[in-house]
Amino acid sequence: MPAAAHDAPPPPNRKIQYSPYPAKDSPNRVYFGDTHLHTSYSRDAGMIGNSLGPEAAYRFARGETVTSSTGLPTRLQRPLDFLVITDHAENLGLAPAIAESNPDLLKNPWGREQHDLVKKGGNNLHRNVIFRDGQDKAGQVVPFSQYDSTDWSSRHRRVR
Repeated sequence: MPAAAHDAPPPPNRKIQYSPYPAKDSPNRVYFGDTHLHTSYSRDAGMIGNSLGPEAAYRFARGETVTSSTGLPTRLQRPLDFLVITDHAENLGLAPAIAESNPDLLKNPWGREQHDLVKKGGNNLHRNVIFRDGQDKAGQVVPFSQYDSTDWSSRHRRVR
């Protein structure tokens, strides 16, 4: 297993002057990752051409070669230490139907409205909640979506 960045030895033949903070008794291991990644499951990422689902995203983060959204094989030079997939809590899988202007979607009034909003460039806000306790605790919480908020609904009606 290759050495992680925090395990790398200092450069030879050179004394390095550090700030006093590394000597403090506080966490000093640095991890690199991404805390906000949408896959093709989310409407906004899917609409701009992301074709990678969660499984491919995790494989890519671990340093495996995946076929990118442009069709080219790609891999990270250094795997990530962590990845948080933050697909939207609502409308999973809607992006492909909007992208292709699916006739069944367009027959439905709500589907037509969503299609037209996206095609016009509708804005959205992102809020990610990250639990330090892990999957066991996070799995006990029901996702909160835009449909669960009366604030979003009233704002959305005013913006139209």
